[in-house]
Amino acid sequence: MSEEIQVLNKKIDFLTEQVVSVTSRLKAFDELKEDMALFANDAFSEIVNFLADVDFHFRSEDLIALIKKMLRNIKNISRLMTQLESITDLAEDLSPLVKEIFTDLVEKFEQLEKDGLFNSLESLMSGMKRLHANFTPEEIERMGDNHVRLLKLSNRLATPQNLEKLEHISAEIEKMYFKKREKVSFFKLFKKARNPEVLRSIDLVFDIAAIISRQNNNPKPINNTTVNKEVK
Repeated sequence: MSEEIQVLNKKIDFLTEQVVSVTSRLKAFDELKEDMALFANDAFSEIVNFLADVDFHFRSEDLIALIKKMLRNIKNISRLMTQLESITDLAEDLSPLVKEIFTDLVEKFEQLEKDGLFNSLESLMSGMKRLHANFTPEEIERMGDNHVRLLKLSNRLATPQNLEKLEHISAEIEKMYFKKREKVSFFKLFKKARNPEVLRSIDLVFDIAAIISRQNNNPKPINNTTVNKEVK
């Protein structure tokens, strides 16, 4: 009889523990329900305010049409998401390279700034502004054409042979300038004029003067031929 009472007490204790456990769970659930009720009230209020703001723009028919379009284009959306993932992976792969290129560009621009290139560009832009302020676009265009012609002419004249001759002539003139000049007579000049090289130079000067005279009297384009006469 005592054993049966002990078994019965154990069962009563077990049931009591179960009741206490269930009661604690129900209490926690009630607390959660109260918290969720507060959250639901706030969320409901926000949803009501949101719907009140978009009431004039939102229609349930539009939402249904949007859902239908999404369902019809689910393959395209899936393909788009795949492409976005590929682009993201590509951006991650290129990120180190882009950083390296950006660093190189920054270093190059810094070096150009140290070399004064930006100051030169600023001066050039200032010069262009002054040019625009003092000349009309037509005059600037004519100046550009004339400068191109001058550059072409200088390119034709600035051959290695001509430059070498000019350097030699400049050196000789500098020597003659610093050299103490002797008394020059007419006969000494006549003696120098008998030199064939001097005669060729004089003849060339006369030919150039004749060309200039003809050009002044009849201003027509001159053919691109050089005068190369020799006196025998």
